Parts: sequence; structure tokens; C-alpha cells
Amino acid sequence: MSTTTNRKWKYGFKRWIVLALIIASGVVAFAGPRWFAPLAPIKPPISMPAEEIGPGAFLIPSFSVGSFRFPGVPFTNTVLSTLLTDALLLAIALFVVRPFVRGKNPVPPKLYAGFEMLIEYFWNLAESSAGVKWARRFFPIVMTIFLLIVVANTIKMLPGYETFGWLKPVAAGSAEKSNSVVPIIGNLYALVPSAPAAVSAGGAPAAPAQAMYALLPFLRGSSTDLNFPAALAVFTVGCIFVFGFWSQKGAFLGKYFPFGRMIAIPLFGTIDFIVGLLEFLLEFVKIISLSLRLFFNIFAGGVLLLIMGSMVAVIIPAGLSAFELFVGAIQAYVFAMLAVIFFQQAIAGHSEEGH
Repeated sequence: MSTTTNRKWKYGFKRWIVLALIIASGVVAFAGPRWFAPLAPIKPPISMPAEEIGPGAFLIPSFSVGSFRFPGVPFTNTVLSTLLTDALLLAIALFVVRPFVRGKNPVPPKLYAGFEMLIEYFWNLAESSAGVKWARRFFPIVMTIFLLIVVANTIKMLPGYETFGWLKPVAAGSAEKSNSVVPIIGNLYALVPSAPAAVSAGGAPAAPAQAMYALLPFLRGSSTDLNFPAALAVFTVGCIFVFGFWSQKGAFLGKYFPFGRMIAIPLFGTIDFIVGLLEFLLEFVKIISLSLRLFFNIFAGGVLLLIMGSMVAVIIPAGLSAFELFVGAIQAYVFAMLAVIFFQQAIAGHSEEGH
């Protein structure tokens, strides 16, 4: 009898691939700009408002009716990113989930198994918080919020986000926010670091020798636009009142405006009324807390990646990108978890909390 032994790599061949990529990225980052100018790092453009995907691009064009003028709704890069997120979720539902549910294969694909684990976790969370009856009603909302945020925060890490776009000419007074361009092929151009401004004999800065441009990217993370988390927060708070009225009818308003106690017990009823009024106002403060938490965490992460990517081009940006994926998933989980808690509080009522 002969036996054969298979040699097992301790770390595997992939370690050499990783090492080769690190060396190649170092060569491209430090020696590449000498051979090809667009490889040189540039000062990253940081803009809080979303940019239009093209000059004059509008979802709803502006119009006037008498003295009233509607300014229009621009088609921004964050809107395009949100549509891309929706398309990706729809594609997963149609081409991953639907074929397995209707098929006869008992072994689910890995992507479907991952989605099933997420759905089962949030279903158990909603059921343990509010029971089966109400979990069936608000679970689809919570799951949709989580999937939308986590996919939007994940796809913004794909190559091409905030790096491809159209070039906008910048006035001479804003030269610090712009760069020079070099042609690549056809109408494709790349930004290169701008040369220091020339100084005339009298000490005043001379006019720039070439036009300066700023990059307005086609795609930008949805959560880096305050409108995206604010819209989700407004919808979530609106659902709080919907589920509250659905479960308690008119007694839901009694949580905030206890007029009956003011008549029966004037002193303590007045105190309850003041406390209830503050609670009613705090429901709308949730819009601010939910939206700003998501917005600032994702926006700050994007700014950190831009800055570190322009300063250190090897290893560190890859680690920060992995950490940013983790932060994006955590923020989606926190938003969905808070939605579950708010919905559970809305259907509970003060009397049930006391018991």
C-alpha cells in the first residue's frame, strides 16, 4: 500500500498575492507620478452639499405659476447612488432570493443564507419586543431601513465613487479648491496637482497660466447627503404616530395631553401635561438625532478616507476602508434597532409600562 501526502501551505499562496499587491501599490504611489502625472495624489475636494451629476440635471425642472416660482429638484450624485442601491436590492430579490424560494434546491446559496440570517435576527428582535401581532406589521419597515442603509454604505466603497465625474471650471479666487487637468484620451481628463501660483515683479500673484477645474463626482455615498438620513428619520417618526394611533386610538394622544387628569387632579394633572408636552416635542427631536448620527458618522469616514488616501497611499487606506465598512454596518444596525425601540414604545402606552 502506498500513501500520498499533500503539502499544505501554512499561510497559502494568497499571501504572496497580497504582498505583490502591496509592493505594486507602493511603486505606483511613489514612483508612478514620475511616469504618469495623473497618478500623483491631489488635494481631496470636500463638499457637504450633494452635487449635480451634470450641468443642469434636474429630477423636476423649475417652473413658475404666476408670482410663485418652484426652483426645481436637482438630480444629484447621492440621488443616483440611492437609485443604484435600490436597483441592487431589487436584483438580489429577483435573482437570488426568488429563484431559491420557488426552486427545489434544498441547499441555499451563501448570499441567500446571509440574508436569511439577517431577516431571522431582526424578526426575533421585533417579536421579542412587541409580540407576533405587531412584529408582522412593523418588521418589513425595520428590515427595509436596515437593508437600504447597509447596502448604501457598502457600495460607496466601490472603485469609482467620488473619483469619476465632470469637471467644473473654477474662478481664480477659488484656486485653492481646484486643480489643473491633463488629457487622457478623447474627452477623458484627469486632475493633476496644480503648480504654485506665479508672482509678478510687484509681489502680486500673476494670472494662472492654465484653467483650473474642480471635480464634481457622478456617484457619492447616499448617507453623506443629509437629505437621505433626514428622510428616513422623518418616515420613522411618522411611523411612530401611525402605530401609536393604530394600537391605542385616541388614548395615544392622552400620553402627551392628559386633559382628563388636569380636570380630576388639577395640580398633578398640570405637571403631567407639561411632562407630556415635553415628550411630544421630543418625538420630533428624534428626527434630528437619527439623521445627524448617521450623516456625521458616514460623512466623517468619507473625509478621513480622502485625506489619508492623499497622504499615505499604501496599507493604511485599505485598513481604513475595512473599518469604514464596519462603521457603515453598525450605523445601519443602530438606526434599525432604534426604530424597533421607538415602535415598541409607541404601541405600549403608559399604562402598560407602569405594569
